[in-house]
Amino acid sequence: MKLIGATRADALRRSREATVLHVVSGPTSSGKSTYLKDLAACYDSVLFASHLVDKDLEPGHHALHYNILRPIAIDFDSIWLKALRQVRILPSSRGTGSNPSDLYERDPVWRALLRGALSIHATVLVAPQRILLERVARRNTNEPLFSRRDISYQKEKWTRILLAVDLIDLYRQWLVFLESHQITYDLVDSCDSRYLTIPGKSALFDFLKGDQTID
Repeated sequence: MKLIGATRADALRRSREATVLHVVSGPTSSGKSTYLKDLAACYDSVLFASHLVDKDLEPGHHALHYNILRPIAIDFDSIWLKALRQVRILPSSRGTGSNPSDLYERDPVWRALLRGALSIHATVLVAPQRILLERVARRNTNEPLFSRRDISYQKEKWTRILLAVDLIDLYRQWLVFLESHQITYDLVDSCDSRYLTIPGKSALFDFLKGDQTID
């Protein structure tokens, strides 16, 4: 698979030309904080989804650190999702007759953001399951995912979620959601410090298939 070179500065320049909100997205431990580290000074604020649950986005140029596992993690302890974990599928993904984007439509953060007159661009950080699990095992940082205060990173919980989900289907649902709301996006290989651009969805799925954990 050929990857086209791109830098974080290029992505930022493109997003600043046309957007109010730059969504840096990916599963837990896909490298969102690292990606944003050198760019934080370029934004009026860098926000987690928990910062926006009961608050309107103020005018300006902002970055949103968004864990695409968030809607699943919210419901992770439900009986329904416990059953789904056993067969490695995601809510709304197969056999439900639901639109694939419904997984994110039910996140209150997106319900609020999409009501506003925002121009949004997303960067989607891509890493295979093996890399994500390795990073989770090494991680000691905190993450204000569901509340405004930092909480200890829950390694066991995120490991269980990553082992339960179909990662390809997760990315597919996220892209369907972005496309359904006319949100432009870049696909970026977060395993490489050069942050190379992945040229399209087919290349993305091939990339994940080639490095997915085999049970």
